[in-house]
Amino acid sequence: MKQIQKTAKLYLLVVGLAGLGLLVILYFGNHLPVPHLSLHALSESQPTPLGVSSHATSLGLSVQHRLLDYAQDPLSRFFLQLFVVIVVSNLVGWIFTQCGQPSVVGEMIAGVLLGPSLFGLLAPETFAFVFGPSSLEPLRLLSQVGVCLFMFAVGMEMDWAELRQRASAAVLISHAGIAVPSLLAAGLALVLYPRLAPPGAPFVALLSLSRFR
Repeated sequence: MKQIQKTAKLYLLVVGLAGLGLLVILYFGNHLPVPHLSLHALSESQPTPLGVSSHATSLGLSVQHRLLDYAQDPLSRFFLQLFVVIVVSNLVGWIFTQCGQPSVVGEMIAGVLLGPSLFGLLAPETFAFVFGPSSLEPLRLLSQVGVCLFMFAVGMEMDWAELRQRASAAVLISHAGIAVPSLLAAGLALVLYPRLAPPGAPFVALLSLSRFR
């Protein structure tokens, strides 16, 4: 408690001294004599309306080029991706919670919406700028870290007594989550084999590829 009070007093002291210094600077600055321009310098400093327009245009182009340069920076691109992912995931997750569904389902749907299926289809240039293949490596790394932390949090909150009581339901759900997608992938491989399989490739190869992708 004493350490917190000491830190708060130090914070107030620093902020107070900084504010007092700014007030002193503003006071003396307002009392400084205003410099006057000569008529010759004043006439030269007044641009024509055409000059004003060209200056504004050049300033706008300069700002645009500077923003584009910042956007090409890997760190800026990474923060832009985080901003888009967080905003869209929270929005879609909130919509799904209003419909009585878990927010995690909406967050998964947000990933589909931001992928090439919708975002890349409707705005391919913007999608290539925000989620370009060469800029996704930091996001992939962060996603792996997030998965590790999520699994660690799940393990910390796991109640083994409750899990033993619902062991049959857990086994049924886990096996259904493996068996049903595998069956659907095998059926899809059966349909796509005549169209996509390269010459001489056995059906087992395509079936294995469909199971592990």
